[in-house]
Amino acid sequence: MKNKFWPPNSSEWTEVAPEEQGLDSKKIAAMFEFIEKQSYDIHSVIVVRNGYLLVEEYLLNSELLDIKEYSDQLPPKSYSGPIFHDQASTTKSLMSILIGIALQEGFLDNLSQTLYEFFADIWEPSFVDSELKKNITIEQLLTMNSGLIGEWESNYPHGGYPPVDCIKLALDDVPLGNTPGEAGKWVYSNDGPNLLSGIITNVTGKST
Repeated sequence: MKNKFWPPNSSEWTEVAPEEQGLDSKKIAAMFEFIEKQSYDIHSVIVVRNGYLLVEEYLLNSELLDIKEYSDQLPPKSYSGPIFHDQASTTKSLMSILIGIALQEGFLDNLSQTLYEFFADIWEPSFVDSELKKNITIEQLLTMNSGLIGEWESNYPHGGYPPVDCIKLALDDVPLGNTPGEAGKWVYSNDGPNLLSGIITNVTGKST
């Protein structure tokens, strides 16, 4: 596509006026007014089109935050570009996107590939439900139909979140609540995305 520009990691985005990419600045301003009027707890709005940065705004208490006013330190509970933000379960959606990219780029053959194919080098017969877990597929992890119980049902440390070696934890300690792929059995779980992350790292050599 003409004028398409995606910067490398070391570069800054090229910022242009919304109108240059066919957007209406007045409608964008109206959007922020609506957010403030409705008191929506939105922390940031970033709009990228055709590789160009059109909007990058941060909000506090539903109002636009003028970063330039705070030279030393931003007010509590506010965010800007350099500040890390807890992504929570949006990570699950991002992991699904990365799996799609890995599939498209040929790092994965298909979604029917199993856990054992990717973790055979660390697999041990002593893993909880080892034989059934071997056959859990990428698709079942994506759809949360893998049979792995939810962390709220297990003995997770740290308030329901796993320690550093979350791959080994999911393979070794987390039991199955039902047969992988069993019809109608859907369980919300953090272990599936963690395992998908491990699969991506395994096939690409890159951390997610």
